[in-house]
Amino acid sequence: PSGGAIPFYGLDEVQKRAISAALRRLDSRKEFDLKAEVDWRMKRLNCYACHERGGVGGAEMAREVYFGFTSKEALALGRWGNLPPSLDGIGAKLTPDWMGRVLFGEKGGGAVRPYMMARMPLYREEEVKPFQQQFKKIDKLPKSVSSGGKKGSAQEGAALFQSEEKNCQSCHGAGAIESSGMPGMNLALSPDRLENDWFKAFLLHPQTVQRDIPMPDVFEDTPDGRQAIQSLWEYLKEVAAR
Repeated sequence: PSGGAIPFYGLDEVQKRAISAALRRLDSRKEFDLKAEVDWRMKRLNCYACHERGGVGGAEMAREVYFGFTSKEALALGRWGNLPPSLDGIGAKLTPDWMGRVLFGEKGGGAVRPYMMARMPLYREEEVKPFQQQFKKIDKLPKSVSSGGKKGSAQEGAALFQSEEKNCQSCHGAGAIESSGMPGMNLALSPDRLENDWFKAFLLHPQTVQRDIPMPDVFEDTPDGRQAIQSLWEYLKEVAAR
């Protein structure tokens, strides 16, 4: 209508039919299973606008230019330098405590990528708290990935972190130790942020656990390799406790 106080929504015939079909389907709607509930919640909160999960969502190519970065070094990370990360397997990756930091700002927040200009919005706790347990129940490490190993030592881990062979320090800092190259995240946060099994599996099989990440495969999947990773974990726990 023109000239009145009734809003004009501009719906075409296809949109009207889509709305009618959706309303008819409400009568036959089934209860959500856990995966469907996560998908529904992510759609309702528009998580897919920035994050990909299960092949759905993520920043559209036309909008990637709006996701800036704060340092030239971030260019070396490719799409990981400015785009929000995929949420595939996030329940196997993040601890519930850290997920609370990211989602609703618990304990000061969970930002770990200072080189990204886009910031994660904070939500009301009651809106996103279900994610903490839902992701945990759904997401598991790939069955083909092994993560076990003997207990290591922090002293061996410190030597590994600073060694030229593994070259961790070329991309990552640890506590007060600064990175000498790319702005990879500070690994001192890992023990609080990451599940131990995910950390070990990721270092053994980075491309399997987190697709397309610019992380080299530097640890062999052998008993010695798994022990070396556990030593690195023990070292990072010491650094985080300082």
